[in-house]
Amino acid sequence: MLKTVLDVAEKLGYEQAKLEVIAGNKPAIALYEKLGFQRYGTFHDNMKYADGSFADAYWMMKKLGSGRQMSENV
Repeated sequence: MLKTVLDVAEKLGYEQAKLEVIAGNKPAIALYEKLGFQRYGTFHDNMKYADGSFADAYWMMKKLGSGRQMSENV
């Protein structure tokens, strides 16, 4: 489904797609990387759980259009 959303966004002229994902969510991160997203930053203690613990989140982006990716990872 996300691939369809990205395809439609590209056809509509969007230049990039961005998302946040909890750093410990390895299956989601693997999926996003497979779809061409790259990690560009970390939001420390971005989410607080009911037990009082915190989790970091990654900011990820994918360039749309020409298919080119940004050259640097953070």
